[in-house]
Amino acid sequence: MMMLKTVLFDVDGVLLSEERYFDASSLTVWEMLNSSNYMGLAPETYKTDFSDEEIASIRKEVFVSDRVLKFLKSRGLNANWDMIFLAAGYQLLRLLSQVKEREKANIERWLSQDIDREVLLDIGSVLEKYKVEVNFEDFLADFQDAEASKQGLLDHLDYLAAKKLGVTTDIFGKKGALWAVCEHISQEWYVGDKHVLNSTGRPS
Repeated sequence: MMMLKTVLFDVDGVLLSEERYFDASSLTVWEMLNSSNYMGLAPETYKTDFSDEEIASIRKEVFVSDRVLKFLKSRGLNANWDMIFLAAGYQLLRLLSQVKEREKANIERWLSQDIDREVLLDIGSVLEKYKVEVNFEDFLADFQDAEASKQGLLDHLDYLAAKKLGVTTDIFGKKGALWAVCEHISQEWYVGDKHVLNSTGRPS
C-alpha cells in the first residue's frame, strides 16, 4: 500500500505576518476615496509616499483601530480584497446619501451599472460641488444586522443602497467592476507598480 504524505502550510498569519496586507488594504480605501485617479475627495493632500507612522494612522482611521477587521473576521470574512470592497463600497453609499436629494437621477444612473474607474471619476466630479464627509466608524453600526457570511455581508451593501438611497440594485452583491478596481489598487500597493502587471495582468 502506497502512503501519500502531504504537508499543508497556511502561510498568511501563521508563518508570515498579515500586517502589511492590512496596511495595503487601508491605503487602498484611502486612495480610492482621495486620489484624483478615482473619487478625488482630497486630491490636493493625497500622496503615495507614506512613513510607517502615517500608514499606521491611516489604517487606524480606515479600520477604526482594527475594529472593522475584527468585526468582518468574526462574520467569517478573511479575504483582504473583500474587506477592501466592503469598506470602500460602504463609504461610497454613505457619501451618496449626503447628496441624495439633489443628485437623485445621477445616483440612480450610477447604481444601475457596474461601477468602474470611469464611474468613480464621474461620481467624484459631482461630489466635489458639495461638502461631504466620510465616516469609517459608522460601518460597524450599519453592518450589525448583516448576515454573518461573506455573501451576506456583500448583499448588505445592496440592502443599504435601498435603505439609504431608495435605489434597488444588485451590483454590490457580486464581484463586479468596483471589486476589480479595489483589487487592482491593493495590488499596486502590495507588490508595487513595477510588478502589478505580472500580478494582475493589468498595468499600473
